[in-house]
Amino acid sequence: MNLHILWLVLIAQAIHVILEENPRFVEWARGYNPDFSRKQFLLGNGVIGGYIVFSILLAVFLPGKWTLALGLSTASYIVFNFLYHAATTLASGVYSPGVVTGGGINVPVALYVYLHFYNAGAVGVFTAGVSVFLGFLPMILILKNIGMKPHHHA
Repeated sequence: MNLHILWLVLIAQAIHVILEENPRFVEWARGYNPDFSRKQFLLGNGVIGGYIVFSILLAVFLPGKWTLALGLSTASYIVFNFLYHAATTLASGVYSPGVVTGGGINVPVALYVYLHFYNAGAVGVFTAGVSVFLGFLPMILILKNIGMKPHHHA
């Protein structure tokens, strides 16, 4: 079992944010929250990036069941993030910047990471369940600041 496999999540998320979200996301998000700003985009991605780095560092340098669950939660998060992009794209019929790299890179990376630890016998139902729960928590930041419903002008 190679704990460093978790770093693939950070690489996938960086590609996702830099290549697809960065140039287009703020304008798109304003359709959901007219007050959404570039500063919020940078701060939110900074917080998420910090969570990913911190979680992986703990999993790699303090190996254990709980730190592995925290490290795996980053893989869970990038899947939930893709689901957000996919759901808003499908519901609105408008491309959500992040849906392509989310589905094409993040989901396969997350599956690879989970399968790596499952095949090594390191992940059971409990650890997987905790990691999925923890991976959803950062989505609250996105749902609170942007939401799921497009803003309609009066």
